[in-house]
Amino acid sequence: MYTVLIVDDEDELRQSLIRQTNWVSAGFEVVGEAKNGIDALAMIEELEPDLLLTDIKMPFLSGLELARRVREIRPNMYIAFLSGYDDFSFAQQAIQYNIISYILKPISSEEIEAELAKIKRKIDLQFSSFQSQINERLEMAEFLMHLLNNSDGAMPGEDELLKEASACGMGSGQSGALCTVLITRIMDCEGQNKTSRASVSAIDTILAKYLSHGSFYAKGRVISLVSGSQSRLDAYLHILIEDIAQSFKRILGLECQLGISRSVSRLSDCHEAYKEVMEELAKVETAGIFFAADKLHRKTNGELVCDQVREVIQAKYANPDLSLVSVSHEIGVSPNYLSFLVKKTTGSTFIELLTQARICKAKELLLNSSLKVREISELCGYNEQHYFSYCFKRLVGISPKDCRRQMAQGERMEDAK
Repeated sequence: MYTVLIVDDEDELRQSLIRQTNWVSAGFEVVGEAKNGIDALAMIEELEPDLLLTDIKMPFLSGLELARRVREIRPNMYIAFLSGYDDFSFAQQAIQYNIISYILKPISSEEIEAELAKIKRKIDLQFSSFQSQINERLEMAEFLMHLLNNSDGAMPGEDELLKEASACGMGSGQSGALCTVLITRIMDCEGQNKTSRASVSAIDTILAKYLSHGSFYAKGRVISLVSGSQSRLDAYLHILIEDIAQSFKRILGLECQLGISRSVSRLSDCHEAYKEVMEELAKVETAGIFFAADKLHRKTNGELVCDQVREVIQAKYANPDLSLVSVSHEIGVSPNYLSFLVKKTTGSTFIELLTQARICKAKELLLNSSLKVREISELCGYNEQHYFSYCFKRLVGISPKDCRRQMAQGERMEDAK
């Protein structure tokens, strides 16, 4: 039984869809509903559904923007669009976001159940493929084992390594390409190692969605080398790591210990990067995500890193594109580790810290300026006034206009004393 979250801003349509559809016979269980993309994002983090069924045109976040943000937190979750807009360009834009179906309104309960059956078959097939793929590419495995282990110390020159990598089908020889070593250990709830040679193909299936790669099995782990430009590594490395962890958890009920090396620009440096991440993993026995590049930050007080985050937020809250990923790049910490550190140290998520800073500045401007609410929303990093008002009321309890009026009244009462 797969779980599904329904998102549509039309209350009557959403409720009708939930009530009139025989979800159980279709192989699904509705675990939640939301009337906008902002609420949906919070519910996705909490409920971790297998399928998101969402409208495209909604307030605050469109279905496409919701899909983009979902990919960063639940990259292995499937998405189906339910929309009255018969525009194939929407589907074309959404292909990269794990879209499994595009359903046009209006649709009857029989039609939606038939479409759900198709979606279930697609998910079943992909789950089965993940579990059953066991083929290893021996030539690439041999090359990678020698490259990373280098036990005899005899390493060919960089040009020769690039030729070998190219012959194996890796894109490491591309101009400006960087390489990162990824080490995966799969374990059950008791910490017993469940990694096998069959795990290689399952992991390669995920890596193939994002970056050039090669993997092999050794020492009870899957060793992978991923490569790409700096921009592609920045965009996809943290996503593919989450995809691996979430896929093994959801499909097989297993945990992952993932070690990620620093990025290197030369294949001949991959051996040292591999050694560094292996040394980091030797210090831990539990599941989790461990970045070798973060070890210096782990030795410092978490508050210091979070102070850096707050400083960046205070300096750039007006930028509507400010995100966890962009801040992590600025302060030199991986997005995954930074997310964990912010939550552990502050008790809040990065989005919550950013929203608090923006609304705090908005309150200041409401009291101390004659700017219109629309102008204040733009100065505080919101492209849409309606969305700004929604976030403001959610955090403060009243609308921006009511807040301005109450603060002005309070100030006049203080002056009269």
